[in-house]
Amino acid sequence: MIRGNLKLLVLKALDKKPLSGYALMKFIEEKIGSKPSPGSIYPVLNDLTKKNFVSCKKDGRKKIYSLTKDGKEHLKIIDMHKDILLKKVEESLKMWSALTGEKLTQFQETVEALKKGKYSIEDIPPEVHNFKIEIGRIFSKGLFKKNKKKVKDILSKTIKELKKIK
Repeated sequence: MIRGNLKLLVLKALDKKPLSGYALMKFIEEKIGSKPSPGSIYPVLNDLTKKNFVSCKKDGRKKIYSLTKDGKEHLKIIDMHKDILLKKVEESLKMWSALTGEKLTQFQETVEALKKGKYSIEDIPPEVHNFKIEIGRIFSKGLFKKNKKKVKDILSKTIKELKKIK
């Protein structure tokens, strides 16, 4: 997922503010939970610079990258095609469901809400993303079985508190 969309992630990050290559890697890691390597990020930055979508200025030993006017125009075009990306996500969810037999209705409903413009990905607080990362870490490291009761208790309390919100 990250490989095919790294240019887009870089452009979106630089649309917010100029960043160094390292700061870009950290920004992307915070957003999607996966940090691109220097071997991935710098060729992308070089390519975007050659296309005049990104400019680069030295600040001491650092290189600071910013979005150019052409980059902003290109980003607008990409944003117009976000429906295509959402369609791909929707198709992937359906394929996953068909292959595994798992019901993914909550994810499909989220994609549908995004398509209809009910909310934006940017509306989702970083805590939701961090929650997803921590749950993934617990399962991927095999910690769930050992801590099943504790995890269930934490989740039950959290759900109970969230249900109080009206």
